[in-house]
Amino acid sequence: MDGTQAAAASAVENLTGLVKALQAVNSTTWHDAFLALWLAALRLVQRERDPIEGPVPRTDTFLCVLLSVTPLAVANIIEEEESQWIDQSASSPSNQWKEKKGKCRQGLVNSLQQLGDYESLLTPPISVQSVANQAAAKAVMSISGITNGSGSYENTSMNESASGCSGNMRHLVVEACISRNLLDTSAYLWPGFVNGGTNQVPQGIAGNVSCWSLVMKGSSLTPSLTNSLITTPASSLAEIEKIYEVATTGSEDEKIAAASILCGASLFRGWSIQ
Repeated sequence: MDGTQAAAASAVENLTGLVKALQAVNSTTWHDAFLALWLAALRLVQRERDPIEGPVPRTDTFLCVLLSVTPLAVANIIEEEESQWIDQSASSPSNQWKEKKGKCRQGLVNSLQQLGDYESLLTPPISVQSVANQAAAKAVMSISGITNGSGSYENTSMNESASGCSGNMRHLVVEACISRNLLDTSAYLWPGFVNGGTNQVPQGIAGNVSCWSLVMKGSSLTPSLTNSLITTPASSLAEIEKIYEVATTGSEDEKIAAASILCGASLFRGWSIQ
């Protein structure tokens, strides 16, 4: 509390500075810089498969580096470049700045497209295999123009062998970037991003209603629904706001349930809270 143990800069700020420095020192393109960054973060996750540091598993910690800290660092770099372009183009609209606009963002796109070539690093840990499958299913459904009852893809069940859309770590990385407006859903159309035909929708998806969609429809927070919500991170800000409203205006039992949901979902898998 006295500040002696508190870092002056966040991990995101530190990583942002390191990436910018390495890109400048090595005189590399942003494509190469970002690709090296993703590969390093993926290797960190894969290292936990055979840990040598000790008996305490740190898979979620490493996933947080890959899916939260790294995308935020990339977002800082892109935002800095684009804000600089806006300032410079306003004062001196020249072709030089027009050519520089979007180099970081395009480098990100190119690096993520090439990331698909590193299959050995993309196998997800067992603990997040189902989440990776959901991300892959979301891409298939988006391309096919199909949504479930609420438009949410949480709690999606799928048969990998039948649908051919088992997920990998690149699906999770792309979803993390989409959630931070670094990419849009056109990424689902990248060659090789979706395995199999786009008409092969995972079994069990159509009509599947998530626990969060039940909340949005006004269902009461029963013990079973509360337990499901605690272990299922929300997929939109509107869902979080709905639970917050219950936590502030509901009955005493509802307030306790809503508080448990907000804390539980956040702590269960923090890297997937946007």
